[in-house]
Amino acid sequence: MDKGFYLDIFNSWGYGTFNVDNGDLWFSTNLSLYGLETNHPFSLTGIFLILIFSFKGLVAFGLWTEKAWAIKLAIADAVIGIVVCTVMMFIIPSIESDSSFNLTLRLELIPLIFYLIKMQKIEDDWMERIAVNSWFK
Repeated sequence: MDKGFYLDIFNSWGYGTFNVDNGDLWFSTNLSLYGLETNHPFSLTGIFLILIFSFKGLVAFGLWTEKAWAIKLAIADAVIGIVVCTVMMFIIPSIESDSSFNLTLRLELIPLIFYLIKMQKIEDDWMERIAVNSWFK
């Protein structure tokens, strides 16, 4: 009989599972963004994805609360997303394939480009409005 046990947390919704088996703790969850995928959050890819999600959360909070630094981070977020998507589209498939060229079209690029353009357009108005609002506080 196996001495370990298995605890399922929100697995019906796909959030993740804890597996404790003979003293070893494994946490498994599905993480995917910009073509990067992992089932192990403590891998290099998992940590990178968690950092990207955390950065996106910080940007969202800054935009929501209209912080002065938020627009600069939003532009950086869009650029990082475009770079990672482009790398996952062109560079990684050419490294992983044997001899043929495989192109995977990442549709995330379309909203990322519109997001970058929008953030660049509103950057001056954002900074001006933040400066004006700081006078009245």
